[in-house]
Amino acid sequence: MTHPTPPHDLRSNDDAGIAGTLHTPDPAAVERLRAYLAQQQPPRWQEAQRRQYNGSQIVANLQRAGIAHADRVRLVLSDEQMTDIDQRRADGESWAGLARAYGMTQTTLMAAYARQMHARQTAAKQQDGQQ
Repeated sequence: MTHPTPPHDLRSNDDAGIAGTLHTPDPAAVERLRAYLAQQQPPRWQEAQRRQYNGSQIVANLQRAGIAHADRVRLVLSDEQMTDIDQRRADGESWAGLARAYGMTQTTLMAAYARQMHARQTAAKQQDGQQ
């Protein structure tokens, strides 16, 4: 284990008597330094970190990706497919068998079927309400 170095007593080396006093810098030098620092480009890692951790941008990108994914996987069954599924379900075929026949997962097929059945029922209710 290493022990920390004790602080140096600067008074022993202070021949001019200025140790421990605050000095005001030259205002012109301060302005030159500020102007110089303002001209400097941020390091590449700092810019990359700023872009990477911008919270609102991350959320927007995730939302956009989620919407794009939902649009890709949303399945719309044709009227012929709906009729075929209704008939085969009435004959006792399982959802898993239907999904294999249509080349998709059981969950995707069931979700598409449920969405379209709901749309049909909503349309039927609206038609009954208009008559």
